Amino acid sequence: MKTRGMGRSIMAGGIVCFILYMLLTLREPAPLSVQWGGILFYIGIVALPLGAILFLFGEMKR
Repeated sequence: MKTRGMGRSIMAGGIVCFILYMLLTLREPAPLSVQWGGILFYIGIVALPLGAILFLFGEMKR
């Protein structure tokens, strides 16, 4: 997989993490969902910029 495609995949994974985080926070604040929600939130925060950087560097190589 090329760098550009990998960047897209990582950004898509970050968006999925944010969507799952939002769905978990809509439920009652059970301790387990709060713990998983925080982990998904931070994974999404890291994944989106990382994917964008890989996507842009994949563009610059061409």
